[in-house]
Amino acid sequence: MVKAYLLREGLSEAIASAENTHDWMQEKSLADIILICEYDIANHIQACKTGFEAWKTLKDLYNSDGFISKYLLLQKFYQTLQADFKTVEAYVSKLKFILDNLAA
Repeated sequence: MVKAYLLREGLSEAIASAENTHDWMQEKSLADIILICEYDIANHIQACKTGFEAWKTLKDLYNSDGFISKYLLLQKFYQTLQADFKTVEAYVSKLKFILDNLAA
């Protein structure tokens, strides 16, 4: 969603590379990213100086190998209860799915 907004605003170059972009473009893209993000997410990028740096920070946190992604999967694993499933097979299948994503 953020990427689409930046594209619409003509700022996609700012998150593609820190080089060869105008300072105003980096500043505007940084401001837009911070304003679009919820408060908890924006805290991760408050120290960033450019849109590219903010984008990279969020990408590193939220991609499948990032800390946040792993944390959310672990949280989902521990919150998955057998009572929420009609069969034991469905419950085990869900747990296996979560564990496979953690291992990936």
